[in-house]
Amino acid sequence: MPRLQAYDNGLDCFADTYTLLLSNLGIDARVLGDDWGYRYVAAQPGSEAPFMRLRINRHSYGEAISRWYGIDERRITHPGMDALWEHVRHTLDDGRHVALQVDTFAYPPSLFHQRIHHLHRVVVTDLRPGAVYVLDELPGRPFRGWMETDGLTAAIGSQALAEHFTAVGGSHCSVDLPRPAAVAPPSTAALRAALVENVEAYLTGSDQPDAPAGRYAADRFLADVREYAGTATAIGDALIVHGVSFFGSLAKQRRQNAFFIELVGDRAGVDLTEVADRFRALSERLDKLRAVFFFGASAGRRPREHLGRLTDRLAEAFAEERDCVRRIAGLVR
Repeated sequence: MPRLQAYDNGLDCFADTYTLLLSNLGIDARVLGDDWGYRYVAAQPGSEAPFMRLRINRHSYGEAISRWYGIDERRITHPGMDALWEHVRHTLDDGRHVALQVDTFAYPPSLFHQRIHHLHRVVVTDLRPGAVYVLDELPGRPFRGWMETDGLTAAIGSQALAEHFTAVGGSHCSVDLPRPAAVAPPSTAALRAALVENVEAYLTGSDQPDAPAGRYAADRFLADVREYAGTATAIGDALIVHGVSFFGSLAKQRRQNAFFIELVGDRAGVDLTEVADRFRALSERLDKLRAVFFFGASAGRRPREHLGRLTDRLAEAFAEERDCVRRIAGLVR
């Protein structure tokens, strides 16, 4: 299992969380890269902006872990702080790490502290009276150290988490992976089949008007961003946080895809080094777009010009991505 480099973390807190939880159990986390996406979902109230509608993963990370290793995540919404900390203590005593959900608005290390309410996950690896040791790969300002439990109370018990993030546990929520009795590595046939399935789903896709998927979803997304850029008068805080999350998650997933591609290539005896390296380069490109989006939007640049130029660069990245997937298809089909 390869050692993660610093640039492989800090873009998507969910991906980082599950990678750390799996690594803590000595389990290869590269299977989390078994997903290309995309799906473009219908707009819901409060989620009209395109960045809030493009789904990067077809399956959740929890589903991927269950599929490959038969481990079902344990996600608990606790009745209060006392119950949560007791569960954390019990999990750590068993030698396992545990993830906690926090609200960025009340979480001091976040760039969005006292500014934007949004879900973030951190991993706790140790506990002592009144404090926990936190691993948090924040973009640009990773944090590893002790934090007072009282200082985390507002972030963990946030009413915003309880109201808007119930689908993933809401407030007072912890996530851990039960220790399996035994773990069998994925078979070579299953790994190769998964790669082929991803390639075909991406390239074939679906151009249904109400539910485009694969490359068609990416095309629809770009068209809608261009339309949005032409009508929006300002880029508000809600769109900023969702845009940053989108670019970060996409960049992170392409890095994980590179690991998965290498895993399949090594096991199947196929040289996929070139495409894995291209996926890493693509990830770095998308990460730069994340920074461009954030700083430009935070500076109050006009949506038409800022999002317009950003969409042009994202379209180029998607074209490179599509060419990479076609290259994989030629090597593994």
